[in-house]
Amino acid sequence: MIDETKWEIVSETADEIVLKRKRDEWDDCHWVVSIFGEPSITILKPIDHRKLFNTWPSKEIAEKAASMMRSSNALIWAKLRVEPEFEPDWSDGFQEKWCPSTGECWLNREEDGLQYYSTKEKATEARQLLIDAGVWEAGD
Repeated sequence: MIDETKWEIVSETADEIVLKRKRDEWDDCHWVVSIFGEPSITILKPIDHRKLFNTWPSKEIAEKAASMMRSSNALIWAKLRVEPEFEPDWSDGFQEKWCPSTGECWLNREEDGLQYYSTKEKATEARQLLIDAGVWEAGD
């Protein structure tokens, strides 16, 4: 017996029935990571999810994304608290660009998407903020 609430018959012969699943409101369901960092389910217009960069096809992937987003947001938070005005100039080979890490802060010469600070002291201050907030543990 075919559940006609979920399926519609596209074609039918003596040997074969071709079915097509009917769309319902849950077809546009995605998992999003809320502002509180927790996955929740939502129904979106088909184009919305491509603009948000915050929608996921399953709860499991949304949970992984939530963890990664919290880490990324913490780096941005520290950067904007310590030195929001500093923008590295990659055409200036002599400008120092310091990166915080769980261990010692390090001088970086390549643009690789990390947060950059003008001095080792500023990078160390950001590192300490992240440790104090429980985002990072102090490394060796």
